[in-house]
Amino acid sequence: MREAAARRARRKPSYVHRVLPAFVMHVFLVTIFTLPNAAQNRLPNSDQLKKANSRPVVEASTTKVEPFDGASVEKMTGKCVTLDTEHGTATSG
Repeated sequence: MREAAARRARRKPSYVHRVLPAFVMHVFLVTIFTLPNAAQNRLPNSDQLKKANSRPVVEASTTKVEPFDGASVEKMTGKCVTLDTEHGTATSG
């Protein structure tokens, strides 16, 4: 009986017992190194860089007109503001 137990102890490991740990380690390493790369943003191609709703080009030579540009003195005096507060009256203009 001791001889049978000794033979079993000296027996080579089966194919599955030799290959399975290497296979599991390989799958683990491949997973570790490929998942972070899959999570990275892809480089944009030229189709993604195009705007869907592009705005019309406005010429830079167009200047905004202020509301009182070219107004006469009489018109400006009519636009003066008076503020009545608890501390007194203030006139702007």
